[in-house]
Amino acid sequence: MKRVTIAVSSLLLSCYAICTDSGVVKTSVMDAPDYRLFCAQAAQEPETFALFRSDPLYQYGLEHVTDYQARECLRIIKEQSPHFFTYVDRFKTSELVGSPVVAPYDELDVLAPTTVRYIKIASDVERLFGSLDGLSILEIGGGYGGQCKILADLYTFKSYTIVDLPEPLALTQAFLAACNVENVTLLSAEQELPVQDYDLVISNYALSECSMQVQQRYIDQLLRHATRGYLTCNVLPQEQIKVPYQHELLQMLAQAYIPYTLLAEEPLTNWNNYVVVWNKQACCVR
Repeated sequence: MKRVTIAVSSLLLSCYAICTDSGVVKTSVMDAPDYRLFCAQAAQEPETFALFRSDPLYQYGLEHVTDYQARECLRIIKEQSPHFFTYVDRFKTSELVGSPVVAPYDELDVLAPTTVRYIKIASDVERLFGSLDGLSILEIGGGYGGQCKILADLYTFKSYTIVDLPEPLALTQAFLAACNVENVTLLSAEQELPVQDYDLVISNYALSECSMQVQQRYIDQLLRHATRGYLTCNVLPQEQIKVPYQHELLQMLAQAYIPYTLLAEEPLTNWNNYVVVWNKQACCVR
């Protein structure tokens, strides 16, 4: 598959059009003009890129893991994956980009709380499915690429594909390039998605924050072709956009013959959050 190269100047123009077009239908909670415009600007302007992870607008949407939640993540990492601490020097390079707010976390040294959570997700995935070496991985809603970067620190994957809105993808491209992460394909959610098999699909809240129509599209075109899945999900107020409730999303997964298991989110970041996992190569999740 050809790697996507994004022209950020055109993204800025499209984002300004979104800001002035009240008829545009939102596809997800993060499909907001101010967020999309900020991502496009951060990808294009060095001054904004240098500080994007500490910007209040971006922190509200992405970089908002609390210190308490990060310490709970650290506790789980210690229990599940103490060998991860040998990769601390690699993890720390994430914080050289974007000027995030950081804090000391024992064996993990000084990291951003969000990075600690990305490491915890990697720990969960390895506990459930084993090493990700040689796997083709799909992430729905990649943020700025932080989860991808951590997994690249730990594993040599066959391929890594991120599906997102075009403006966040431009920022993802800039972040991963700054971190020297290669072998990543970026797919715009606003274009036709190629149907192909994946060994693992990951989503950190992004799927559950999409409209029902978009969720159904992702399930039909992407998730049903993934051997394994790890989806952290939330349930949001039905104010700005109609997103499915838990039972509605689970019903769509079942109708796609995805043999999911429902797990509790740890640490629990909201009372009704949950995790959906599956492994078609096993009769049950380890």
